[in-house]
Parts: sequence; C-alpha cells; structure tokens
Amino acid sequence: MVHEITTERDRLQADNAKLLTDLDAAKAEAAKQKEAATAVEQTLNNALTAQKASTDEVHKRLDATMAKLHEVIDKYNALNKAKNELTTDYAGLQNTQQLTANELKACEAKNANMYQGAQQVMKSLAACQNRGVIETLTGSEPFTQIGNVEFELLMQEYEDKLKKQKYQRDVNAATIINAAAKKTNPAPVNGQQQ
Repeated sequence: MVHEITTERDRLQADNAKLLTDLDAAKAEAAKQKEAATAVEQTLNNALTAQKASTDEVHKRLDATMAKLHEVIDKYNALNKAKNELTTDYAGLQNTQQLTANELKACEAKNANMYQGAQQVMKSLAACQNRGVIETLTGSEPFTQIGNVEFELLMQEYEDKLKKQKYQRDVNAATIINAAAKKTNPAPVNGQQQ
C-alpha cells in the first residue's frame, strides 16, 4: 500500500509539475495576449484620436462653408431686393417718360392750333384794317373773325395744364426727396439702428 501511495504521490507530483508548466505557459500566453491587446488598443486609440481630429477639422470647414453660404444668401437677397426696386423705379420712369411724350405731342398739337389761331387773328386784323367802321361794327365777330369760344377753350386748357404741372412738380419733388432720404437713411429693422 505504501508503494501504491508513493506511486500515486509521484504521479500527482508529475501532474502538478505538468500543471505548473502549463500554468506558466498560460501566464506567458496571457501576457503576450495582453501585450497584443494593449498594442491593438493603443493603435485603436491613435486611430480614434486621428479620426476625431479629422472630424473636428471637417466640422470647422463645414461651419466656415455654411457661414459663407449664409453670407452669399444674404447678399443675394439684398441684390434681389435692390433689383426689384430698380425694376419698379425703371417701370415708373418708363411710365413717366411715356406720359411726358404724350404731353409733348399734345403740346405740339396745341401749339399748332395756337399758331393757326394767331394766323387767323393776323389775317382778321389785316382785314379789319381794310374795312370801314360800319362793316366792322355790323360783323358777328368784328375784330378777330374767329369765335371767342375757341380762344376761351384754348386759354382754359393752358391754364389747367399750368396748374397741373405746378402740382405735379411739387409732388415729384417731394417724392424724389423722400426716396433720396430713404436710400441714405434706411428704416430701422425691428426697432434697431443699422
């Protein structure tokens, strides 16, 4: 029995030595794996740091690009507003030019009528100088030989036109002054001075 126990003891010691060797090998393998894991972790940390730096740079560039985009949009809106104002002003100027051209044509026609009326007055004056006193007094229009109504209508038209031009000149001057004041001193936005 002692022999069996000794054999058993030797076998257990051999198993124990083998287990210790296996344990040392496992510890060495674990240490190697831990070193490899640490190296992989360090590599991943370095890659993550580089990726974060790259992401931060991309975000900064994106923010700068967005700021420039908003600036361009604001400038575009301002230019579009100015273009619309200029288009409106241009349409108003075209309208004014058309009205002025029409008025000039009307003035030309009235001036031609006035010239013809003056010619008739001159002819009538010459005819009146050649007539006698009795013939002059018995005529329906003794002096001019043309209707007084025609002259009165022309005079009334010119008087109306002069009053209208004076009124329009005053209104146009006020409009121009107001427009110039608005362009030099824009209205405050949301109660704030610009």
